[in-house]
Amino acid sequence: MTYSSNDFSEDIVRCLVHAEVVEADAVSGVGIGQQADAAIAGIIAAGCATRAARFIALVLASDESRAALDATGEGAFADALRLAEAIAAQRTLELSPARAPFAVFVASLPCGNEWAKQIRLRSV
Repeated sequence: MTYSSNDFSEDIVRCLVHAEVVEADAVSGVGIGQQADAAIAGIIAAGCATRAARFIALVLASDESRAALDATGEGAFADALRLAEAIAAQRTLELSPARAPFAVFVASLPCGNEWAKQIRLRSV
């Protein structure tokens, strides 16, 4: 018995539903094009969520990184959570110029340029 492209598609969809990357309703009873759209959107969203989790894990990983975050000023932890949310949602976090130390902190992290590009300091 051969393994067809249809078998492959069904297995991928089943795995994506099982991994909670897509909702079963989004891929049930719809055409292959709609299934592909849902699968691609789910995979991209899962990748963004992974990047956000990696950011938070790095920030919380050591006493040094937590101290450096705290040194950026009041609201630092909230900014970190808001940045993680922005990373997951593929949007930009806008901060006041007073929060520039937070942006510097983010850029200084390993892979910081990856996350810093999602921060925009508002002009005065």
